[in-house]
Amino acid sequence: MSENKSLSLREKIALGSSTVIIVGAVIYWGFQVQNVMELLELAYG
Repeated sequence: MSENKSLSLREKIALGSSTVIIVGAVIYWGFQVQNVMELLELAYG
């Protein structure tokens, strides 16, 4: 981090990008779990 306790522009961009990637991954994972549950329901009734 910077010595003056405020985030630089690069740090803000990195933080925003990381947040978007993590939120996107969680949403994608949720859809995948839903699809697997649907597939198992179709397979086993």
